[in-house]
Parts: sequence; C-alpha cells; structure tokens
Amino acid sequence: MNRWGKAILIIGLGLAVGACTAAPKKVATTSPVGSPAPTPIINVQPTVLPASTRTIAAVGSGTVTVTPDTVIGSMGVAVQRSTLAAATGKLASLIASVTRIVVANGGSSSDVSTTGSSLYPYNTSSFQVADNVQVRLPNNDSAMKLFARIGTTLGSYLQGGINTTLVSSDEDPFYAQARKAAIADAKEAASAWAALAGVSLGRLQSVSEIAATANAAQSYLGGGYGYQTPTDGSITINKGAFTYTVRVSVVYEVK
Repeated sequence: MNRWGKAILIIGLGLAVGACTAAPKKVATTSPVGSPAPTPIINVQPTVLPASTRTIAAVGSGTVTVTPDTVIGSMGVAVQRSTLAAATGKLASLIASVTRIVVANGGSSSDVSTTGSSLYPYNTSSFQVADNVQVRLPNNDSAMKLFARIGTTLGSYLQGGINTTLVSSDEDPFYAQARKAAIADAKEAASAWAALAGVSLGRLQSVSEIAATANAAQSYLGGGYGYQTPTDGSITINKGAFTYTVRVSVVYEVK
C-alpha cells in the first residue's frame, strides 16, 4: 500500500473513532426536558362548621344508697400454752367452734376463714399462737347477735373485739343504677345551659365516666354496751348503708 492509501486508512479510522466518541449517550428521564415547573401555591381556606356540629358539655352525678347484704367480722384470736402443739391445737379448736356456730345458723364452713397466723415463743416452755379470723354473715337482724355469740365462745382468747365491714356481694346492679342517674343529671344540666344560651339540645354525642366510688357506713348495735343485751330484751341493729356514686361527662349536639 502506498503512503496515500495509508493516509486514507488513518483518516478513515480517525473518523470512525470520532463518530464513536461524539455519539450522544442515551439517558433515561422521568420528566420532560425543559424549564422546571413552578412550585404550586397551597391556598388554605378556613373551614366553616355547620350548625349541627355545635355542642355543649355538662357533668352529672348519680348516687344510689342501698343496704349491703353481707357483713364481715374480723377478729384476732390468740392462745398461749406451754408447748407449741398445745397452743396450735387449742387455736384450731376455737376456730372450729366458730365454724360450727356459723353452720348451725344457716351459713357455710367457707364463710369462716383465717388470714394469717403468728407465733411468739416467749421462752423454751411458753408459746403463743395467734390468727386473724374472718366471718361472713348475711346483713340481717341476726348478724350482730351471732357475732355476740361468737365473742362469748372465744372469751378471753378474743383480742380487741370484733370489727365489722359492710359489703355487697354483687355491686354491678347498683353501679348501673348510679350511671343511669348520673346521665339524667348531666342531661338536666346541659338543658339548663342550652336554655341560657338560647339553643336546644340535639342528639347525645358522647358519654365518659369520670369516677365511680363506693362508701360504706358502719353498722352498730344499739340499746346496750358491747355485746350486752338491755335488761328489757330490746335491741336495735343498724344495718348500715352503702352509697354508690358515679360522675359522668356528656356532650350534646345543640340546634
């Protein structure tokens, strides 16, 4: 090949290389090529609520007073003997006597329970064992008389007398009554506020319970002192009272 042939070949190769380097690259795009789109302007308009969404809130309270159906007597019983076996045996015998009294008067052995024993070894020849005994009885006219009999049976082994607590075996119905009374009270308050504002109540929107409490008033034995019956045989027993109180907050639609 002559020098011109070589020159033509070199020039041809140079053009080929230039064609390769000058070719545009393919680029994947997701937006059209051009000037950037203007930033959108967010226009916030105040929301005007329709009249039906106006509400009024009020608080109400409902209380139900009932006579508790159960009275629990708590008593400490302590026995001191020269041996531990003798002391524990006597204590078990006393608790068994209390159980027999309860069962004989229509109760159950499960109505008598012990909540914690204690042992006091005074020296090598003297031991004292004690237990806290609880007795559940129906809260009726016989309850206090039955506790008096139990106290007499325990005698000097009874420590500090018998303390009573009133309870209701099923509180749900009373709380239901108190809630109903609380909602009625709240509605009455909401109606009064609505009248002052020149509007009327619509539908009930929400109800929330603020608090639910129960309080007991202790029962007592009247007409005598302690477990002593008056000489004329009369006796007055106050069975006590239990109050269930519920407070609620309500929201009503106004129109």
